[in-house]
Amino acid sequence: MSLFTNKKLTKKGKTSMKNSKQLYFILALFAVFTLQSISQITISKTDFDNNFSNSERTSYNSDYDSGRTFNMGNASATSQTFNFSSIPAGDSVYQKVSQFISPNGLPGASHFPDATDAQKVTQYSGPILITIAGFYQITNSGVYGLGTALNYYYPPIYDTTIVSVYSPKAKFFPLPLTYGTQNTSTDSLIDFDGNLQVTTRTVNCNGYGTINLPDNSSLPALRVQTDEVQLQYKADTIYSRDVSRHIAFWSQNLVTCEFSVDTSFTGGEVTEYNFSYDKRTGAAGVKEISHAIPSDYQLSQNYPNPFNPTTTINFKVAEEGFTTLKIFDVLGQEIATLVNKNLTAGSYSATWDASKIQSGVYFYKLQSGNYTDTKKLMLMK
Repeated sequence: MSLFTNKKLTKKGKTSMKNSKQLYFILALFAVFTLQSISQITISKTDFDNNFSNSERTSYNSDYDSGRTFNMGNASATSQTFNFSSIPAGDSVYQKVSQFISPNGLPGASHFPDATDAQKVTQYSGPILITIAGFYQITNSGVYGLGTALNYYYPPIYDTTIVSVYSPKAKFFPLPLTYGTQNTSTDSLIDFDGNLQVTTRTVNCNGYGTINLPDNSSLPALRVQTDEVQLQYKADTIYSRDVSRHIAFWSQNLVTCEFSVDTSFTGGEVTEYNFSYDKRTGAAGVKEISHAIPSDYQLSQNYPNPFNPTTTINFKVAEEGFTTLKIFDVLGQEIATLVNKNLTAGSYSATWDASKIQSGVYFYKLQSGNYTDTKKLMLMK
């Protein structure tokens, strides 16, 4: 009797153990699936609208450092960690500040009627002001390059603009972008000298995970490999052929790290070469209007109000400190960030371009140090 009982207990124990193993296996699969689901992101037109339009972005660049190597990860369906935190944020050979604004009024804009956004860079060459404007069309299917305008301004001697046009337009970035997205396209560019450049571009989002950035922050990111074959023509004759590969890591707020690699490279360690770190550093149109130190903080009423589609917001910062100026809808959801940086004491002006926002009542909120104030504005189209 006792033997029989023991056998029953043993069988029951084995069954229980088997069920437990099945449960653990199911839980493990669930954990892996959950981790992968959390780690994967999708970058859409909305992310470009929120993080490129009406923004100032800074690109930190370095050309080559044979003493540093980084792990680019691999093409993989498993979440990875891409660690670039050992690169100091300011460790670069040069920096470029660009404004991503409405194309209206920019030199050469009439050549690109389909442009929704433009990248503006200004610089001086002696007394000559040079404005470089790149024109883009951002749609639900991708980010397209339309061309570039170059303006030389030296009053009263000359005001000259030359343009370089893509035909067909260049698909730089397919949207929506997530793990597994692939796209191949061919475009042609007539450069400033009238020569033809034909590029076949393949974009492959072949990995995802977490990126540790040079500013020590961490964000979910996608690993994007871009291969380009570029043919240069002169008088209908090919005179050069260039092949390149880039590995880039994109977060949802469009903070990016990108490396140039050998065309045979697929993954793992690589020596640093042509590294760039790009992020939003403010809002386009934010400028200091007075260096005088205010006696107190102040947030002024926007003008005009009501407005369509742009309005100006003036504010004063009494002490140096990290400052944000954000736009919210009536439900408290953040619509736009106009200021997100350390400001010295002074008086400032910020411009909000709401051309892509629907009519309604919105709120703008200034935070600097312990100071906070919120006011209402109205967009009427």
